[in-house]
Amino acid sequence: MYFIIAEDANFTVNPKIKKVPYNASGIDVAVNFKPNSNSNYFTLVTLQGNSITDTTASPSPMGISTASDSWKPTAPNTYLELRAKNLGMVVTRLTTTARNAITQQKGMLVYDTTLGRFFVSNGTNWRELDRIDTANEPSICN
Repeated sequence: MYFIIAEDANFTVNPKIKKVPYNASGIDVAVNFKPNSNSNYFTLVTLQGNSITDTTASPSPMGISTASDSWKPTAPNTYLELRAKNLGMVVTRLTTTARNAITQQKGMLVYDTTLGRFFVSNGTNWRELDRIDTANEPSICN
């Protein structure tokens, strides 16, 4: 398994690759992001072959949990599962000005602290998650 961090979503700008030790109890990864940057992207990768030079990558479910050290992801049809006994997940929080200033990516999700609402991007435009507007733009969630 490998941990990859880069400065762009395509993992082509300053990518750094680190082999991650894996054993029956799971993985242990320390991440050093660039401070005060909105250009930190990371992923975990497993390979069917023996080295990072192999081209036949195979996704496998990943999990982050505070529930127990031996917890393994179990949700079907997911790539990443987050689980905690009594904690929630915090999505990136931005002001409206900051949200409108960043380079959007398809599927990007942010919480707008100015408006107090969630927004998702189609890569070009932001859309409020619970907005019911017209027949051409149905609600994502109610």
